[in-house]
Amino acid sequence: MKWQKLLALGMAAIMTAAFVTGCGGGADKANNADKTKKIVVGLDDNFPPMGFKNESNEIVGFDIDLAKEASKRLGREVEFKAIDWSSKEAELKSGRVDILWNGLDITEKRKENMLFSDPYMDNRQIIFVKKGSVLALADNMESTKAGDWSHLTLDVYPDENADAQTVIYEDDCETVAYKDGKFRTTEITLRGADGMQTLTIDPAEGSFDGPRAFTEREYTVRIHKDGLSRVTLNGAEIPFERIGQDETGKPFAVQGASSDGGVCVFSFRAAVGEKSVVVFG
Repeated sequence: MKWQKLLALGMAAIMTAAFVTGCGGGADKANNADKTKKIVVGLDDNFPPMGFKNESNEIVGFDIDLAKEASKRLGREVEFKAIDWSSKEAELKSGRVDILWNGLDITEKRKENMLFSDPYMDNRQIIFVKKGSVLALADNMESTKAGDWSHLTLDVYPDENADAQTVIYEDDCETVAYKDGKFRTTEITLRGADGMQTLTIDPAEGSFDGPRAFTEREYTVRIHKDGLSRVTLNGAEIPFERIGQDETGKPFAVQGASSDGGVCVFSFRAAVGEKSVVVFG
């Protein structure tokens, strides 16, 4: 996933000021005064390597070096002011800082209130997943109330030397009946031995009422392992699809390619009250 790191108002604002300063006419005096005004840069001083304090309590970092070079070329003095980054928009709007320069992600909402420069960094946010892990992903991961969990994707990262365990918790998502024990849990384990991996989905324990208390669930299993040759479900061999690596793929995707490597994908439906055993290798 690519996230563009931008400086808000940054170089664009500075260059705009320089352009205005170069205008003639009756505005020359005011513009010359503006040219001597110090540029106050607001930033988070606890965001290494972009901006942070060194052993001498000085604000340093990549963004600081870049801002110093820009101000040098413009002949302007610059001051770095540490701000509460959660209130950055208010700091900018109030005029306490002239520029936000600290690797700010661009969004359509921010565009309504900020002037963004061209991007100066194009990078990625990387998520590390430990080998020997099983991640259960709902179709809509933003809210458990957006839909039931009658379909889950299991992201499996096998490791012959490590076992994994995860537990799915479910309730009606509407009441506090869970306080009276109205919920259920499903344990999922991953174990390796003799070059094979065993994924076990245990029968659900407990119960609750309501439309989300379905009795069957569909699983999509995405195994992050190259060279998979065989998959069985409860002793019977089942087909699977190979999907090659795609570096533009999103982490924890519920479908399609993955950015970390090739995946092998298959689906099955099972009663929540019964055990399912998947063996692959």
